[in-house]
Amino acid sequence: MNISFTASRRARQALVCAFSAVAAVGLAACGAHYSSASGDYAVAVGTSYGPYWYPATYGSYYYVYPYPWWGDPPPPPANDPMREGSIPQRAVAEQVREAFNARGYRHDANGGDFDVAVYASSQDQLDIAGYTKNYNWKNLPKLQNKTKYPKGTVIVDVLAPKSHELLWRGHTEAPISSDPDKYAADLREAVNRVVAKYPRSQK
Repeated sequence: MNISFTASRRARQALVCAFSAVAAVGLAACGAHYSSASGDYAVAVGTSYGPYWYPATYGSYYYVYPYPWWGDPPPPPANDPMREGSIPQRAVAEQVREAFNARGYRHDANGGDFDVAVYASSQDQLDIAGYTKNYNWKNLPKLQNKTKYPKGTVIVDVLAPKSHELLWRGHTEAPISSDPDKYAADLREAVNRVVAKYPRSQK
């Protein structure tokens, strides 16, 4: 799924300056740990920094990625967030909007200056290789070959909408439950943890 966001030029320049030193680091794991909604375990949020910006508004539209670029694999299970229309998928889509709203971003239905792609799965491993084929990796090249993540991983990618440049990636883990409502609640909490690491809007 994909959501787009809009930025002001002044705020964009401020962010690039503020994070120019961090961009050289590449991948950084935050030290703070957070409890999952179920209380089963605590997971750190990992973030990768590139040249990104503080938007003032966001435009929300969705690209649902039911299949990778190479074709149509068997459909995911009914309780999988990669399955369009499932309870976990709807929960993730709603929580992305709510989480960015909470960071100060205003919705712009006509589109925006950046997109957000979210990946999560109830499978034994999250493999996003086929879904990121059209990404431009020039800002975070080391992530191009980082396509397989442990079971329960939730990834939030921030991209430039036309070039598909990856500007920022955050990731954490969520417990996987056979109860769709419980799983949806844990996914919501995971999305919140990741988006909380993205800079607050500077209008």
